[in-house]
This record gives sequence, structure tokens and C-alpha cells, in this order.
Amino acid sequence: MNSQLSIFFSIIIFLSSTAYSFVHSPTLISSASLPTYSTTSLTAASTAVLLLSSNLRLSDNQALNAAVELGPGGLSILYKWNHNPIPQTPSQFFEAAAIRSFNSSLTRLNDQELTLIDGNDVVVQLERIINDLDPTNLVVDFQDTTILNKVQTKFPKLKLTVVPSSHLHHPSTAQYALGRSRKGGRILRWSTYLSGMLNEPIAPPIPSPQTLPLPIKLSPSLTWFSAPPLSKSYREPEWAKHILNVFPPTESEALLRSFQNPAPNTPTTNLTTNLGNANTIPPSSHLSPYLRFGIISPPLSSSNGVRTRDLLWRDWSHMCHNMVEPLKRGDPIVAVMDGTCVKFEGGTGEGGEGGIRGQQQQLDKFNMWVVGNTGSPIVDAGMRQLWLEGWMPRHVRLLCASCLVEGLGVDWRRGRSWFEHTLVDYDPAINSMMWQNAGLVGIDPFYTKLKWEVEQEHFREYVQKYLDADLKWPKHLSDYAELRPDPNLVTNAQARRDELKNRNVYRAAKKIVNTGVRVNWKNGEIIGVGNTPVEELDFNIDMSASDKFKELQSKIALEHLDERFKEADLDGSGELDFEELGEFCKKQGMNFTNREWELLVESLDADNSGTVSLQEFKQWWSSHFYG
Repeated sequence: MNSQLSIFFSIIIFLSSTAYSFVHSPTLISSASLPTYSTTSLTAASTAVLLLSSNLRLSDNQALNAAVELGPGGLSILYKWNHNPIPQTPSQFFEAAAIRSFNSSLTRLNDQELTLIDGNDVVVQLERIINDLDPTNLVVDFQDTTILNKVQTKFPKLKLTVVPSSHLHHPSTAQYALGRSRKGGRILRWSTYLSGMLNEPIAPPIPSPQTLPLPIKLSPSLTWFSAPPLSKSYREPEWAKHILNVFPPTESEALLRSFQNPAPNTPTTNLTTNLGNANTIPPSSHLSPYLRFGIISPPLSSSNGVRTRDLLWRDWSHMCHNMVEPLKRGDPIVAVMDGTCVKFEGGTGEGGEGGIRGQQQQLDKFNMWVVGNTGSPIVDAGMRQLWLEGWMPRHVRLLCASCLVEGLGVDWRRGRSWFEHTLVDYDPAINSMMWQNAGLVGIDPFYTKLKWEVEQEHFREYVQKYLDADLKWPKHLSDYAELRPDPNLVTNAQARRDELKNRNVYRAAKKIVNTGVRVNWKNGEIIGVGNTPVEELDFNIDMSASDKFKELQSKIALEHLDERFKEADLDGSGELDFEELGEFCKKQGMNFTNREWELLVESLDADNSGTVSLQEFKQWWSSHFYG
């Protein structure tokens, strides 16, 4: 009881203190093309426009404090809303509710209010707003130089100030924690970054402003929309209300949760995540949605006891997402590893990679995973919690991802899309990093061979809570929730891991983790893994039959299909017998086992005639290569 009172009074003192007056100059931008922050030329008439992309808080908001200092003559606060006017997903509903909460906090300080602008049309809207208000300063909390340079070019006299305040450390310090390669580029390796950043001093949080400059209002014609995020009449659907009851999107709630230390009197930098393979469940503050939308800052979270390692992972994910072009595009970072975990039962042909039955099989396995119907208690509980609350603990997320990719052999992109659709704390950078790693195509595919199928006593209460929950699924998923899970999934989990191990897939992932991914610092493209160039990467993975067929197809260009077929048709009969087909494959440098040969013949010889016609050859190539 005494500790609870102590926390309560700490919060009250922090939020209501008026004894601390300050003038704070935040650490600012790293881009040489943007100006630095200065107050030397300020006058009482100086005005400011503040454009936020997150940071929905008063406490420790460097961007807000910079705008207050730079705009004593008046301030207009904008928020970049990047979605449709009506929220659709848990994260969008949470963000909309957080906007309303932050707007209420602003109105209590000199009657300020947020104005939403369309995040998909930022440059055009900013030009109209700047022409309308003619501000002295523009302050933003993001570093999209494409947007900012266009605005600066359009308005050269406008003083642009960039204050990235969603990180534990300023983004410009990260480059010093990256490895260099003698062959050019920078090495991205989590262990190197972590060791380099753990000893970096963390800036102390700054208090919230006690007042704000007078608001300067936009012309009504420039207001994009106020509903639903800022509309008092708007009401969330029942499922969204439940999620918001689990995660009340207020600054005071975020502060309370940040005080829930991982372990009393334990150094937060040295804690490890046991991922459910030890005898305890790692504690969680459920703080991630609040960090995602800036309802609390990382430095304030750290000062209240949140684990430094977890906060650094956020910085790392955002740095990689901003730097690595394939990650931005959604492409696999280590492309040569893509598909190494994908499994199609029954080989190729109609049931294979390009066939209709094979694609349906992938979808069926994915949907069984989505509704928590795999037969693994911890995975099923986690997936059901995700649907009910829009959240699950980090270690359960990793177990669920391992089940989908390594266990079910489903493409990692499906999992990435589902988490984007369902997570209340959805963050493009963190979600992409996690799923690329789970698919063993990312920068740090460290968590492999997780025993997601094992029942453990310390999970019993958690599992029972969510397996007993009454869930409502949409029509296309409800049938999957009623099916009996395939018992072979759990039974064969270890055999599946052994298969990937024997094919050297895990060894390849370990090499990526240990040597790091080398990236071109200027254009963000991948140069190689360690000092091995991309074009020379060879992890000695024993490919599946499906992989081999894809490689065979890739060796034959569409425009050369007729020519290659005639070369293989040694007797000029217009059809290939299996001996001719075998000689053709050998010339392409492809060797098949007896079983793989049977599957290849089965997929090529559609009419079971014992020979392969040109039409069958073309149909096989197009349906599998493009299918």
C-alpha cells in the first residue's frame, strides 16, 4: 500500500509541479540540409506552427517545448493523420482516442486545440497553411527530408526546426554504434548496436509547459476534418471500446504503467527475455501502445524503470527502417533466404507452390493460426488474445511467429499483414523488423528453433484465460474456429525443426546474426552479409524440391522457352521423354533426387502420357513461375 501511495504522489508531483521554470534547447537534426534550432533572433511577435506525427503528450515533449519557445506571439498545433477519416483497425482507434485525450490537455492550457491534416497530402496542405498563417517558424517531430526540403524550398525564409522526440537517443548518435566494413558500407548488427548504445547517457526528461502561447486559428476552409478523432459525437464500435478499456489512451495511464518495473531492485539493462522456455513468464508493463504514439517518451519511461534494452530495440528498429530501402519497400532484406521456410505438402503440381490447391493449403493453415486453432496452447491463447485485445506479450508474439513460419511453413508476409491489421501498438518499423526476422530474411533472425508447441505450467493461467474467452469471428474465419486442429502439427514440430536444421537453414540464419548485414550508407540498398557481397551469397542450404523447381524455372527466360524446348528435344519428335528431360536438367546444372524427379515429372506431364509436350512445358513454367 505504501509503495502504491508513493507512486501516486510521484505522478501528481510530476504532472502538477510549477516550481521548475526552464529554457530548454533540444538536440536537433542530423541532416545537413536542414537548419539548426536557435532562439537568438526571436521577438515577441514570432509565431510558430507545430506539426506532430506522434508525441501526443505534454510531459517531456521536446517538439512542443521548442514550438512554445519559438512562437511566443502565437502557436498553431497540427497533427498528421495518415489514415482514412474513419478508423478501421485497433491501432487507428487507439490513435484517434489518444488524439482526443491530448486535445483535451491542450485546451486546458490557453485554450489550444489540435488541427488534423491529411498525412497523405502533407506538402500541399502545409503550403496552404503557411500561406494562410505566415508563421515565423515551423517545428516538426519527424525527419522525412523529402517533405521538409520541398517545404523549405517553397518558403526559404521560413525557419524550419526538426525535433525528433520519439527516441531514447537522438538518431544522429546511432551511426557511432554501427560496425564499418573494409569493403564499404556499414554493418547492421543488433549486438554491436546494443553494446555501443547501452552506455550512452540518457537525457533527463523535461517537464511539461505550464502555459502555451495564444492559439492562431486556421481559416475554416483549410481544416481537413475534425471527425471522428476530434468529434465529440463519435462513438467507437463495441470491439474497439473493449480494447480502449484494456488500454486507456491517456498520459496519466501511461505514466502509471511505466512505473511497473520488470523486477524490483534489478538493473534493467541486464535482464534477458526467456521467451517462455524457462520457468517464468517475463513481466510486461503493457506500455507499447503508449510508446508507439508518443503518449509517454522513451527517456521518461527509462527514468521510471522500463528496461533500457527494450527501448533501444525501438530506436534500432526505427533506424533500420529509415535506412534500409528493402525494409521500407517491404521486400526481404536477405533475399536469398526468402522462401526457405515455406512448405507445401505433397510437392509441386496442382498441390504445389504455383498450384491452386497449394495456395489454398497455405491459406487454410494461416487461417487456423489466425483463429488460435493450431493445437498449441500458448500459440492459440496468444492469437485469441490478439483478436480480443489487440495485443499479446512480446515473447508470445515470437512463439506465434515461429509456429507460423517454422512450424506451419507459411510465408512470413501473411503474419506481417495480420499483425498490422490487429495490433493496437502497430508500428511499421517494429512489425516489419520482427516478421522479417521471423521469416529468417531480416537483419537479426536470432530467435529460431523456439519450442512453441510445449505445454508449460507457468503458462497455465494465461492460456486458460484466453482459450475460454468467447470470441466473435468474421464469416470467412468462423468456420476455421470450429474445425479440429491438425494433431500432426504439434506432433511433428520437432521433426520440422530438424528438417530446417538439416537443410542448413538455421546455420544460415546464425551467420546473418553473427556477421551482420552490410548496407550502402548512401542509398540504403543491401551490399551483402558481413564481407560477402550479395551476388556471392551461398549459405549451402539444401533446397526443397519446390526451391529447386523455382531455380530451374528462373534459368529459363520466357522468350527462350521454344528455343530451350527444341534443344532438349534430341530426336525431334516434338515431345520430351524423361531421358531427354533429364539431360536438359543436367545442362542447367540441376540435380534431383529420385523423389524430386518423380515430383517434377508429375508436375510436367499433365495428361500422364509419359512424355512432355511444348504446351505442357509452357503451362508448367508460367503457372509455377508466375503462380
